Parts: sequence; structure tokens; C-alpha cells
Amino acid sequence: ILSKRSSSSFDSKSYDASQLAQLDDKCILVDENDRLIGSATKKECHLMENINKGMLHRAFSVFLFDSNKRLLLQQRSLQKITYPNHWTNTCCSHPVYSAEEIDESNGGIGIKRAAKRR
Repeated sequence: ILSKRSSSSFDSKSYDASQLAQLDDKCILVDENDRLIGSATKKECHLMENINKGMLHRAFSVFLFDSNKRLLLQQRSLQKITYPNHWTNTCCSHPVYSAEEIDESNGGIGIKRAAKRR
């Protein structure tokens, strides 16, 4: 979540350039039944004002276990815009709005491609 205030209050000067560039990535907008309805930037998707209006987007979480059933966790980078330095699952991200990652055939191959990409 980028800001509890409006998009005009988001101060980009304090963030890493590579993180800022990723805010322009197009996420897949969905309705409450996970049906594709369009796209919006990652920044737009994570602004509280849009979340409060009901904007939904696809995301995924990866949970990687070893042969001893131990879960690999990660500590998010201090440079992350959302939840910096927090401990979280193995990997989480978003499929991008592209033909390859929108593809819902074969058991949701698009989201699997997105997870492999990350």
C-alpha cells in the first residue's frame, strides 16, 4: 500500500529508482469474481484511495518448501516501496498485463508464467 493519503501526497524522491520504475508495470484488473476487466499501473493498484474504491488486481504468492517441509521466507528489502523490511512468504508479485500472463488456459498458465518470471 503506497499511501494512506491521496496519490498527490506520494513522495517519490525517497525511493530507489528501480522500485519507482516498477510502479509503471501494468497489473491485471479483475472484478470480485476474478474476471479480467482491464489494467492499471502497479502504483494505481496500490494507492489506498483506489483500494477503498474497490479496485482489485491479480497477485500471487509462492511458498517454497524443502524436503524437510521447512518454508523459505524472505525479508523484504529496505528499498521496497510496499512493506519494506517485513518478513514474508518466499515470493510475491503480480502477473503483468500481457498476452502471456493473462492466459487462463491450461489451469491458469499465465499466473504460473508470472511466478516463474519472478
